[in-house]
Amino acid sequence: MSLYDNLGVKENATWQEIKNAYKSKSQKLHPDKNPNPNALQEFREVQRAYNVLKDPDRKKYYDKTGNEKGTEHGEACKVIADIYLQVAKQNGYQPKDYLQDIKITLRNSIKKTVNKGILIKREINAIKYLIDQTKGDELILRALQIEKLQGDQKLKNIEQTKVIMNRALKIIEKAEYTGHVPQDIKMSTTSTTSFNSWSDPYIS
Repeated sequence: MSLYDNLGVKENATWQEIKNAYKSKSQKLHPDKNPNPNALQEFREVQRAYNVLKDPDRKKYYDKTGNEKGTEHGEACKVIADIYLQVAKQNGYQPKDYLQDIKITLRNSIKKTVNKGILIKREINAIKYLIDQTKGDELILRALQIEKLQGDQKLKNIEQTKVIMNRALKIIEKAEYTGHVPQDIKMSTTSTTSFNSWSDPYIS
């Protein structure tokens, strides 16, 4: 079953059709409004489909390959490009060794992401305990199940972020070693002042 099937639209659906289908289905299947035991899982599948198809890059990649996760390398390059623009702006876009600054920023971000994941895991475990202890009150139980579903999704996003950031760190470390920044990172920058304009010995 494709992501388009999950939303009930055709593969050539417009952005507005995808948006409308998501809104309609998510309202219909929301656990607060739908007591059907299968509604929670169907609601999750609708959210998963929309999260991919609402992103033009991920949608394009999914349409081409059938893989909904997208390219980790491409996402990592975007992360690097975004950090580059931050550190370059802080330095007035003056030529310097930005690779070291990017590496430090990435490592700090990874540490923060790991710590955030630990906190979310603790929250999920606390919710699991409350679910186990809740008996007879369907309203409270459903609310807790929704909280757990949201926590699981947050944790999944955290894990994916960690994978992308670690991939980005490896790219930067390789760039430091070889003195070459991949062309797809240069192409990922959105500023007119991009990697292509560096008069920097690390850029070939």
